[in-house]
Order: sequence, then structure tokens, then C-alpha cells
Amino acid sequence: VTEYMAWSLLSQYNKNADITSIVDNFDIWIFPIVNPDGFAFTQTSNRLWRKNRQPNPNARCPGRDLNRNYPYQWVGPGSSSNPCSDTYRGAQPGDGTEIKVHIANMKKIAANKGIAMFVDWHSY
Repeated sequence: VTEYMAWSLLSQYNKNADITSIVDNFDIWIFPIVNPDGFAFTQTSNRLWRKNRQPNPNARCPGRDLNRNYPYQWVGPGSSSNPCSDTYRGAQPGDGTEIKVHIANMKKIAANKGIAMFVDWHSY
């Protein structure tokens, strides 16, 4: 989804007035893959894997669902406290390595120019 969005912005610039206006008036940050180790695992082992591959202490199942690891509404509906669940939220809010880095980047952007909108698209 994010790659298509980036391609659309680039290929339609100066061809579509709405897209040209958006690109000219906003800074757009696209993070196409926030889960590189999980993505790599899907290419070699399990196409439907959704978690990262970070080890979980005292658990036989690795990874956490990074979409459910953000501190905001961490214990929300659809998340699991079971490390073997596909929707495992992690032991603590924001304890995923990738989430720590992503949050730090977003805070830096917010402190510099501000953030008007944040969209999280994810899919299998």
C-alpha cells in the first residue's frame, strides 16, 4: 500500500492538480516497512507471518505484532497478552525495537515541523 502511495504521488505530480497541491504544500514521510525482520521471514518461511522476530523472554514464540505494540491504546481490543498469538502486543507498551525507533523518528518530526496527520496502513 505504501509503495503504491509513493508511486502515485511521484507519477501523478504535475499531472493531477490535487496531488501536485498536496506534494507542494505538505511534507510527506513514508515508512514503507517498519518490520524488516518480519518481512524477510515472510519471504522465506511463512507468508502470513505478521509479527517481528524479536525474542520474547520466557516464551517459545518469537515476535510481537508491531501494530499493537504502540503505547497508545496498548491494551486495546484485538490485542493479546499471549506471546504465541499473532496479535501479541508485547510485554510492555512500545517494547518492540522497531516501534522505539519509529516513535523516536515521529517525535523528532513532530518537534521540528509538527504532524498534521498520521496514517498506519498494514496488511498481510
